[in-house]
Amino acid sequence: MIFKQLTTAFILFFCLIQAKAQLGYSPLGARSSGMGNASVTNIDVWAAHQNQAAAVFMDRAEVSTAYQSPFLMKELATVSAAAAVPFEKSALTTSISQFGYSQYSETRAGVGYGLKLSKRLALGVRFNYFNVNFQDNFYGSKGTVTAEISMLAKVTDNFIMGAHLYNPTYNKIAEFESDRIPVILRVGGTYLFSDRFFANLEVEKNIDHNANIKLGAEYNVQEKFFIRGGINTAPFSNSFGFGVLIKGLRIDIASQYHYILGYSPQATLGYRF
Repeated sequence: MIFKQLTTAFILFFCLIQAKAQLGYSPLGARSSGMGNASVTNIDVWAAHQNQAAAVFMDRAEVSTAYQSPFLMKELATVSAAAAVPFEKSALTTSISQFGYSQYSETRAGVGYGLKLSKRLALGVRFNYFNVNFQDNFYGSKGTVTAEISMLAKVTDNFIMGAHLYNPTYNKIAEFESDRIPVILRVGGTYLFSDRFFANLEVEKNIDHNANIKLGAEYNVQEKFFIRGGINTAPFSNSFGFGVLIKGLRIDIASQYHYILGYSPQATLGYRF
């Protein structure tokens, strides 16, 4: 009984720590996870969440759902969904995610718009409603509206640059001065070594934490099969994953590994129209 109580207390404590981190930008999608979340330049449906400007360069509409289980703890699970619809010179995107369990949860939903300024340059914007919910009478439920701005530039045929700024207004989530949603800036680049292989390098700076350098890569083994890998520096972790494309159906599986806390698997199921 004592062991069970201690275990429950530890899980609750860890959930609160993780929840504090979740208040900022939290990457979604198994493709991103497999590449160490170096995803600010990825052109796929999860651009709805990672970089709305990137969705402008998609060649077809796509929807996707994802499930993530950090450190194999159901109390920290995140369920999410995204959709992106590109047009000739613009794109509409939306995504929603929910993190947590019965005693504490966070929900983030938003819509984004990307506009192509030229053949190689696009800008994006997104507005979110962010809600934190405690299952008690003291803290209750708090919500706020946040914004994001983003950019993607195809500098050359082989080099892409991207940037994404989350919550530039440094919004509060509660009346306490310290209870603010962090400002997070992500800047990165992609180099395409060939039609089958590319690498991403990204720097993420959370106003409340040290900069995190991310490196990720994807290799198209065959036309329908992809393998991925990546590393992060703060905290240090590595990741791996694979993806399968069957006609319009996309399946991605990935996991990040923290050398103390263990594995954080994620699975994504999507459809390209």
